[in-house]
Amino acid sequence: MKKSERQQYIQQFIEQTDIARQEDLVQCFLDMNVVVTQATISRDIKEMKLIKVVGENGVAHYQMPINRLNNRRNEASNVRAPSAMINGADILQVNQLNNYVSISVVPGHGPMVAMVIRQGDFPHVFTAIGDDSTVLVVCDTEKGARELQTYIAQLA
Repeated sequence: MKKSERQQYIQQFIEQTDIARQEDLVQCFLDMNVVVTQATISRDIKEMKLIKVVGENGVAHYQMPINRLNNRRNEASNVRAPSAMINGADILQVNQLNNYVSISVVPGHGPMVAMVIRQGDFPHVFTAIGDDSTVLVVCDTEKGARELQTYIAQLA
């Protein structure tokens, strides 16, 4: 199977079901009687720039990159808007100071929330850095930070 064909299947698999592990993708191919290695799947994931998002069940799964999601027009797909990828129940507190926004999240969710903010359509965001339970967002202006703080607080 060619790489382009394999990657099309990967996209179909992750859009049809929540795939949490690379081994799950390997199994999807085995179910089709196609043998692929976990290393090959790992390279495909990196090349396709797949992201992991936390689903409503609290389990992280693969999804197409946000910039590609925003360009899609297929409303029938399982695609979620960036704000839906930040589970409001995971947000514990949001504070703003000058052009910074600090977001306290459930432990383990900081890197995911930071990635969603970095890749989302937030025009005032310069960058977001997340550790286990805190995300620090740097905005270009104080007003931009206030707008982001208000937006994130509404999700909580």
